[in-house]
Amino acid sequence: MEDRKRRLKNKKRMQDKARTWIRGYLSEHPCVDCGNTDHRVLEFDHVDPEKKKFTICRKIKDGVSLKTLAKEVEKCQVRCANCHRIRTKEEKHCYPKSTLARDPEETQKPKVEIFHKRAGLLSD
Repeated sequence: MEDRKRRLKNKKRMQDKARTWIRGYLSEHPCVDCGNTDHRVLEFDHVDPEKKKFTICRKIKDGVSLKTLAKEVEKCQVRCANCHRIRTKEEKHCYPKSTLARDPEETQKPKVEIFHKRAGLLSD
């Protein structure tokens, strides 16, 4: 039981160190695309997905060492959540179906109304 408590305490200490280090890193590295500096929306975007060993936030929860964390961060660029999503979609050439609506005005209507119209349940 003591060993378990010691391990949990050590893990918590490593998590705190990692979070502090990450916040410091993000405070010095804004989004490379738009310049956003709000650490709450900044993410690590792996430049080469083939070299990605792990997702940084998940390993922080695991209590990974700062050395291991820093090695993974070196493979990344900092992007805000919006720019990260846009870049990922552009790289994969995929776009959500909502942007491919048949009628441009449909994007302004509630989804249920769109469904009913397409199913022929509503008249024009």
